[in-house]
Amino acid sequence: MPVCLGLNNAGQMVTYDAKPDSGIMLCGQTRSGKSWFTMYYLLNFMILQSPMEHQFILIDPKATGLFDTMSLMPHIMGLHCPSQDDPEAPRQILALLEELIYTEGERRKALFKEKGYENYWDFIAGEGADSLPLITLVMDEYFSIMGMFKETKNTLGEDLTPQFKLYINNLLTKLPAYGLRILIIPHRVPGLVDPLTRDMMKFKATFRSAEDLSEPNLGQSKVGIPLPNAGDMAWTSEMQTKPMYTHTLCVGKDDNTMKDTLVLIAKAYYKLGVDIPDMSYMPRCFTRDDEKIVEKIKSFGK
Repeated sequence: MPVCLGLNNAGQMVTYDAKPDSGIMLCGQTRSGKSWFTMYYLLNFMILQSPMEHQFILIDPKATGLFDTMSLMPHIMGLHCPSQDDPEAPRQILALLEELIYTEGERRKALFKEKGYENYWDFIAGEGADSLPLITLVMDEYFSIMGMFKETKNTLGEDLTPQFKLYINNLLTKLPAYGLRILIIPHRVPGLVDPLTRDMMKFKATFRSAEDLSEPNLGQSKVGIPLPNAGDMAWTSEMQTKPMYTHTLCVGKDDNTMKDTLVLIAKAYYKLGVDIPDMSYMPRCFTRDDEKIVEKIKSFGK
C-alpha cells in the first residue's frame, strides 16, 4: 500500500508502505494542514485500490463539505454525521462500532477459520485481491466525538465513554488480522486520547505542533523537530520509531480544487464501470445509494 508522504528537509520524496498500519492517528490543531493531508492520504488509496479491495466508513460530526464530496467515491460504505446537538449521537456511534466489531468482525473470523487462513493478507493472497475488502473506519473531529461521550452522563444518565474507548481499543488489538482498520483525527492527545490508544497506533503524526505538544502526541520524550508551518509533520511508525520530519502533500491549493478533483475521479470510476462489494448486510454502516450518487455526479458541470 504505497504512499508518498511528502518531502523531507532535503526536498527528497518520503515514500512509505502503509500496509502494516492497522491504526493511524493524525493530530493537529485547526489550520495545521492535518485535514488536507487526510484527504490526500485517503484519496491515495482510493486511486491505487479498487472499491472491491478497500472500503471506508466515514464519521464526521461537523459534516464538512470535503468528506461529503469524498462520499461520492465508490470506496465509501457510508458517511455518518452524528450531530453534536443530538443526545442520542453517542449511541449512534456505538451502534456503528458494534456492527463493525461484532457483525463484520465475527463474520470474518468464521470465514477465515472455514477457509484455513490466519490473517487478512494471507486470505487475499489465496482468494484474490478483490475477494474481501479491507475496511478502514475514519473518525474525524475526534475532539467533538469525545466531547459528546463526556456529556452522556448528563444527557443519557450513563457515562458511555468507557464503552467507546473499549470498542476503539478492540479495533486496534483484536481485529486488524481480519482486515479491519481505524484512523482517528484528534486535535491533540493530552486530555483527549487515551495514552494506551495512542501507543497502540501503528502510525502517529503531529502537524504544525510546538515541542510541548509534539512529544505527548507522538508518545516520545524528545522529538526535537520544529514544525512551524502548515503541512509540517513529525511522524513515527512501527518500523520508523525515531520521529521523522516530512512536509506533507495535498490534493489541491484550496477546498474547491480538492472538491473538483474528488468529483473528477468519482466520475472517472463510474464512467469506466466499477464493481462495488455488497455490504448491505451491515445496514448501519452501509448507507450509500449509488443511484443517487450517480445523479449527483451528473449534476456537476465539466
